[in-house]
Amino acid sequence: MRILGDDNEIKDNDVYDSREEGIAIRGNRNLVVDNRVFLSGRYGIGMLYWSLDTTDDNLAKDNVVFGSALFDLFDDGTGIGNVWRDNQCNTANF
Repeated sequence: MRILGDDNEIKDNDVYDSREEGIAIRGNRNLVVDNRVFLSGRYGIGMLYWSLDTTDDNLAKDNVVFGSALFDLFDDGTGIGNVWRDNQCNTANF
């Protein structure tokens, strides 16, 4: 699931066995909450810079993410003000 815009709420989804990211955030002021993401090919939930877009002021909280190939939670570090709170996972790069 790729979120390529601003001001979205991604809530209460089951994402299973995705080829790349379970949930990829490429935008600003998005809320990612209460999702369950399992067995993603790269990252379970990722905040990723892409092209000329910014990835700022996003909140990921209360998600359950396990079994991702690289990281369950991934932040590429280019965004400003992104917050990760009370997520359950095994691996994160921050």
